[in-house]
Amino acid sequence: MKVVHLSTDDQYGAGRAAVRISEAVRQQGVEADVYVLRKGLGKSSFEIRRGVYEQIKSVIDIKLDEMKVSKYQAHALFNPTGNGVDLSKLDFIREADIVNLHWVNYGIWSQNLMKYLSALKKPIVWTMHDMWPYTGGCHYDEGCERYSDGCGLCPVLHSNDENDVSSKSIKTKCMLFSKNNITFVGPSRWITESATNSMVVKKNGLSCVNIGNPISGDDFIPRDKEECFSLLKINTKKKVILFGAVNATSDRNKGFENLKKALSKLDRSKYLLLVFGGKLDGDFEGFETVSTGFISDDLHLSLVYNVADVFVAPSFQDNLPNTVMESLCCGIPVVAFDIGGMPDMISSGKNGYLAKPYDCDDLAKGIDDCADRKYDGLMISSEIRDKYSSDKIGKEYVDLYSRILSGI
Repeated sequence: MKVVHLSTDDQYGAGRAAVRISEAVRQQGVEADVYVLRKGLGKSSFEIRRGVYEQIKSVIDIKLDEMKVSKYQAHALFNPTGNGVDLSKLDFIREADIVNLHWVNYGIWSQNLMKYLSALKKPIVWTMHDMWPYTGGCHYDEGCERYSDGCGLCPVLHSNDENDVSSKSIKTKCMLFSKNNITFVGPSRWITESATNSMVVKKNGLSCVNIGNPISGDDFIPRDKEECFSLLKINTKKKVILFGAVNATSDRNKGFENLKKALSKLDRSKYLLLVFGGKLDGDFEGFETVSTGFISDDLHLSLVYNVADVFVAPSFQDNLPNTVMESLCCGIPVVAFDIGGMPDMISSGKNGYLAKPYDCDDLAKGIDDCADRKYDGLMISSEIRDKYSSDKIGKEYVDLYSRILSGI
């Protein structure tokens, strides 16, 4: 069996998950490689080589997609069903038994790709790292659920048009998916159920299964806190609140505004706020603050988790965020709203706190509770590692691939 994983990159959340999934599959003796358009520092993926013409065309295609959205007042990420790199001449696609898609926007996913895979009769497994595979273009729907009956009137676009670009895009997906053998994988129970209720899945009789993302490697483990403080050159006796994600302070969905509201309820003299993936300058809302910027190295990131007393994930919507899993693997409790895939990983009083959705007073209560409570970090780490081990997740993926290829 030969599996090809396609991802736009290998260094951000979805790309890192794609690499971990492929590694878990390889550990089961299956040939599985990740191909990306934009390669980071990792050695576990291959870059899709493009000539000058293809690179220029990719830039133009992205601009054309942006033009489709520009007439709307979009306040979050939105991608219509645009164009991508031509993969039809690449041997690794033709030789694959299964093509596993991940986050493939901005250059890989295209109508031509779906038509090409259909012509080759290639089974597709699509691991959903957000909601885009079954919506009309939004990556998170802000709770509108219009993907279930055809989109239009898109709240992400601030659209008053029933036949807007979201409506047209979801109809295109319905048409394309009707010609392909696609199985959707939801890392969280929430996104699996959400996709199952979508128009593109129901109309085409497609399957959705729940398989978590694996945690891999030995970097995310409980470590000596004082040693980590020393290595990071952070000197404080305060409790440390950690917040971080890709574009942590600029991506509205990551909930930075929720965090600010919660922080306003806390004792500023008690806490230091540590942020990665976003930039804060100097004091913030009266809190002593340290910003690390974007961190691509897992060992460095593990040190950051290990100096924290509590990690906060105040997202409006989220799937199965790597940051929550990584924090728990380091034995650090997590506070989040009781939404999306958070309850798959967090149990109040056991390894963190699930606050009432968007109740920032309750979020603050959870931060105080977790920072003061004595948790068994080794137990927290052991339990999350057992649930999302590479061996377990790898076997589930290989079992899925085998069932698809055998027609079961």
